[in-house]
Amino acid sequence: IQFRVPIYEWNVTVITLYGRKDIKTISEFMKVKDFSPEEIKNTTDELISDSVGGGRAYTSYNKKEAIIIIFPYENDASFYSTLNHEKRHLIDDILEFHGINDKEAAAHLDGFVSTIIFNNLGKLT
Repeated sequence: IQFRVPIYEWNVTVITLYGRKDIKTISEFMKVKDFSPEEIKNTTDELISDSVGGGRAYTSYNKKEAIIIIFPYENDASFYSTLNHEKRHLIDDILEFHGINDKEAAAHLDGFVSTIIFNNLGKLT
């Protein structure tokens, strides 16, 4: 899913990968988004290993853009745990970039992002 966080003017993409069949798609996506060769290799190596669980959150402060990648998961609990973990990195990165250290602002931003993700959950699982 892709969405914008209007108050901070950030673009966010959340992607779920399901295995080796996604290597070409994620590699091409990451190239278009100007990821480093090392970041692309780390992501594709994760898929090649056939391991399950985990994710990555990439942030481009210059572009005010974040990408969350969820790797193949064992069950719904591991999916939600990973998604929330990576979402926390997103929240922290946006607020840090804007010099905001406020728990209430973090809670509001988390609520906004969580609502968008919840409303698009079918596209992620």
